[in-house]
Amino acid sequence: MLFGVYSSPVLFLRRLVVFIAIACAVIFAVSSLRWPLVGDASLMHYVVFLAERGLTPYREIADINLPGTYAAGWLAMHLFGDGPLAWRLYDLVLGLTAAIAMAVIAWPYDRLAGIFAGALFVLIHGRDGMAELGQRDLLMTVLLLWAVALTLCALRRRRLFFIPLAGALAGFAFTKTPRGPLLDCNSRICCSATKATKKISHFAFGWERRASEPG
Repeated sequence: MLFGVYSSPVLFLRRLVVFIAIACAVIFAVSSLRWPLVGDASLMHYVVFLAERGLTPYREIADINLPGTYAAGWLAMHLFGDGPLAWRLYDLVLGLTAAIAMAVIAWPYDRLAGIFAGALFVLIHGRDGMAELGQRDLLMTVLLLWAVALTLCALRRRRLFFIPLAGALAGFAFTKTPRGPLLDCNSRICCSATKATKKISHFAFGWERRASEPG
């Protein structure tokens, strides 16, 4: 092969692509700071506003979101404020946190790929528009990404104390939307299938090696 993945021309091109993606993500973040409060973010804002004034969710406030959604909205309003800019900052922090998790996951294998994936994730989320500001699915995605990242860190560094934290993040993600347990089931099925495939490959490779050895 004339140019490998890590040869000088290809590496320069990959770095250039990553730089452009990061620059586009930064430009998008700055240009979207004046987005108004619309969509589900405005609903969460209103529910938290009413709850802080004595009304009870589900009984006096007609809404179907799970408790974790209200908890995240309450936390966002107390950390960043209660205006449109506060919710925009909350959304951008979630996007940055997801990008960091992707970089952590891919770091031992391809650092540029992880950084590029994070920048691309921010841009794709931004493409959906202001109606997707502060979505519960975004927070659930961030929590599950960090659960995976911490689990991989525990396996790579042999630090078991990352595992309970990963479980706590995954558990909180399930309080955001009913689709959370379905994602957990899918991940368990994928892990089981991966383990079975590795066992079959190891058995087949070992059998082939023994068969090729002279008797």
